[in-house]
Amino acid sequence: MSLTSELAPVAAAAVAGGFAFAGVVWQSRKTRRVNTDEHAISAEKLDRIEHKVDRTVHQVEDLNERLDSHVREHRRRGLFR
Repeated sequence: MSLTSELAPVAAAAVAGGFAFAGVVWQSRKTRRVNTDEHAISAEKLDRIEHKVDRTVHQVEDLNERLDSHVREHRRRGLFR
């Protein structure tokens, strides 16, 4: 056998391995990019939820204060015990 015929399978394996490695690198970068995008979307949604919770807390506190005032007025008038 000649040296060329002995190196052909090694060269073919090296080329295939190189393409496989490139594919793994490409896929991992793609996955990382998608993951980063998904985290950004999640963070944006959490910010919107936080804003809505903050706004709702103030509304609930206001309602609580108004209800307490209303009950105090009824108690003052003797309508509640």
